[in-house]
Amino acid sequence: MPRTHQRVWLLRLLTFTTSVLMVCVAFLLIEGILFARDFLTAQGTTGATFEGSVYEFCASRHHRLLPNGRFRHTSYEYDYIWANNSLGMRDRERPRQKPQEAFRILILGDSMIQARGVTLEDAMVTRLEGLLNHSTRTKAVEVLNGGVFGYSPMLEYLYLREIIDPLQPDLVVVGFFLQNDVGEDYFYTQTAHSSTDGEVLSFDDREWP
Repeated sequence: MPRTHQRVWLLRLLTFTTSVLMVCVAFLLIEGILFARDFLTAQGTTGATFEGSVYEFCASRHHRLLPNGRFRHTSYEYDYIWANNSLGMRDRERPRQKPQEAFRILILGDSMIQARGVTLEDAMVTRLEGLLNHSTRTKAVEVLNGGVFGYSPMLEYLYLREIIDPLQPDLVVVGFFLQNDVGEDYFYTQTAHSSTDGEVLSFDDREWP
């Protein structure tokens, strides 16, 4: 190939490569601007912890979801309404007393069970209830969402002691997340205070794992 043609093709290749790189940089820049905008919007909307809107500090189990709490939870990844029912669960409204004709399942866990970041319709607990109540079943199945973000087995046990008698579940299922439940359980055992008989645990600070 003549040297002149080589130079022309080299120039074209450089031009094409430069154009692709500029487009990629432009997309990354736009993505960064959108991320920063959504992040700042989320901080202005939800604050760092959204305490007082959908949850509060709780001496008996570190923190709890507020009954009837409601908040628009937004971030770079999601935008949905976080609404708690009158029982202080991220769930549809439920009667405190179990209907006689229903089989009640209570599922405990952390944010994975609570379904933080998705709409209530897409929550695992909601979908499970829909699957269990198929047309051939004669007895209705209730699946209550007892998931609370930041919970570990220790807090779930404390929570269960508070609600098992009034809610009277027929079955209790505990979701365990290997990534952080062990570490968070250690943190809560170190920060909790026990009564002299060792039966009552309480928290007096707002530290988080």
